Amino acid sequence: MRTETWHEVVLTEEANRAACLHLLQHYAKGEVQEDLCFGLWTPSRGIHRETAIVTEILLPGKDERELHGNASFDQSYLARLRLQGDSSIDTGMEWAW
Repeated sequence: MRTETWHEVVLTEEANRAACLHLLQHYAKGEVQEDLCFGLWTPSRGIHRETAIVTEILLPGKDERELHGNASFDQSYLARLRLQGDSSIDTGMEWAW
């Protein structure tokens, strides 16, 4: 009998499409460049399972991230998302980092 809890993350089809288009845009151009984005997720729990269902991808604006091989985000991106996400958190969603 299994007693440990499994932790999983899944994306809705729409969130997966948005994340793939954004995160793989550089690869499609032949560039070696990381990128980033945040998302909102809602929890789903079972007896031995906890799943984060990512339902919304929150893309960075033009000047909200720096691409330099790796990727980093500006505090303005996080501030904007906090304002946008706070209303979503009221509906049971949480942040995906």
